[in-house]
Amino acid sequence: MSPQPPSGDAPSLLNAALVLRSGHAPEDLALAMGLSRSPMGHVQCDNGSLVLGTVWLIGRAHLLVCDQLQGAAPLPVADHWHGHPELYWCIQQGEALLASAEPPERLLRISSPQCALEPADLDRLPGSRGPLTLSVSLSPAPGEPIPRARASAPLLVTAKREGAMVHARCEASPEHFQGALESAFYLMVGGKKAVVHWYTPSPEVALQIPEGAGREPLEVRGFVREQAHPDKKRMLAAAVR
Repeated sequence: MSPQPPSGDAPSLLNAALVLRSGHAPEDLALAMGLSRSPMGHVQCDNGSLVLGTVWLIGRAHLLVCDQLQGAAPLPVADHWHGHPELYWCIQQGEALLASAEPPERLLRISSPQCALEPADLDRLPGSRGPLTLSVSLSPAPGEPIPRARASAPLLVTAKREGAMVHARCEASPEHFQGALESAFYLMVGGKKAVVHWYTPSPEVALQIPEGAGREPLEVRGFVREQAHPDKKRMLAAAVR
């Protein structure tokens, strides 16, 4: 792939879409049209639908996608998420997780403000012998608005180095957590777990950088959970600045 982005007036071919964009600046627009490029017709076949919507980046780890649909009511909406063959799906607390076996902390969470995801939403498309697909269908009543997703990230983790110490903090969104919270931290040195600070009520911690760390990259992984519901937790990684 070329390191230079294509010109604004040139269409770009993606795996399942044709994209035409006016440029790559924040004020530019992009138009995506569904285009099945797979020789297996049951994969990503949407008859060339036009996709209109908005994408927001929330912090460094969250992406909010809002599609705009217009048609004869009632308008059914069906979404299909295809995971990489080397990744596996998991349904947890109404969310879908797409993760790898190594390292398991690196995962993609998919959630919807319209419905809770269930294990029954994972299946193989008709005729497919490949990985599972996350399939969700909605049929809103005529004139019924689809609620907007939460606009804040569930968790924000910051990490700053001062001498031989790393000061880390977890900031949890009240939209996603309730009641008393606990925070835990991992200090990663060169991608390996070096220091562990287990769950305490404090959202802040000072971590000692091990001797011999040298110039290895430092990363903090912050965890937040509800005291009353320990299984309801989030993790986010942040590079040490």
